[in-house]
Amino acid sequence: MNITQLKMLCVGVAVLLLTACNDAIFIDDLNLPDETYVTLGGGWDQWSAAYSGKGLTKIVFEYPSGEKKYLRYEDKDGKVVAPDCPPSQLGAIVYDNPLRSFYVGFYGDILYVTSLYNASSADSFTLLLEYDYGAMKRIEVQIEAGAPLEMTYWNPTGDLMLQDDYETLTRSASLTNNGPVTQRWGIRPYTYMACSHMVTPDEEWANGLTLTMPMLEYFRGNWVWADYQNVELGVLEDVDLHTYLFNEEIEVEVPPFKKATVVFTVHKTLARQTGFVQLFNPADETYRDLDVTWSSYYPTTYEYTVEYE
Repeated sequence: MNITQLKMLCVGVAVLLLTACNDAIFIDDLNLPDETYVTLGGGWDQWSAAYSGKGLTKIVFEYPSGEKKYLRYEDKDGKVVAPDCPPSQLGAIVYDNPLRSFYVGFYGDILYVTSLYNASSADSFTLLLEYDYGAMKRIEVQIEAGAPLEMTYWNPTGDLMLQDDYETLTRSASLTNNGPVTQRWGIRPYTYMACSHMVTPDEEWANGLTLTMPMLEYFRGNWVWADYQNVELGVLEDVDLHTYLFNEEIEVEVPPFKKATVVFTVHKTLARQTGFVQLFNPADETYRDLDVTWSSYYPTTYEYTVEYE
């Protein structure tokens, strides 16, 4: 069912609910209070009320967190119009992207607000009705978080691209042997070396989306895929070193009454691969593909020198 069909269904539901009331209640409802607070669920949910279009000069839609490219204004016939069109011509204010879809509709003397789905965090917007006799009606709408999008399939279609020496770090450490017996010294070159990864979506709306998905990681000389939970798209996240990397040691023998200085350089590699993930929206049971780029940064090699004095 597309959004136009859903809008027609919502109109029918609103009309049935309002006309079921007696005449006295219907007339009183035309006078909305100055402030109205509405909470809608993150799935399909609707609020409706009778309102007066007499003397209505301006309708203002305030949605600071929304992106304008997903917002449109429609006339009574569903055609796109300018945001400042006369209130008598405005049929709906529609916000629709893969994460969140809702709209405000005007049908006769009925005002209705419908949440189709909200696959993101809780959100809110404000609707202002301004009248020529100085009155203003303010409607605050809160939309709760609904079922999140789920990843049902992934496919790394591009070639694995490696950029060696993406980053290098050189450090030194010294040990003096003041005794008559040779000492053995172990230095862990990967200590304090951070690993990180990121998934970059090709579409801006997906930034901040959190998914359980596979990520590239470096393990015993190979780049492999491993499952990670709560991966936030568009965000560089730190990950822990594998134990085998953390325990990797440079072994140095320090002769009696000598000082050994070890200078070691760790090389970090950037691994990158393109592909797509398939997302499922449980609210409207639709699937969509999202192109992404996986990036992972891991220490992979090191070299060292030892000097004695």
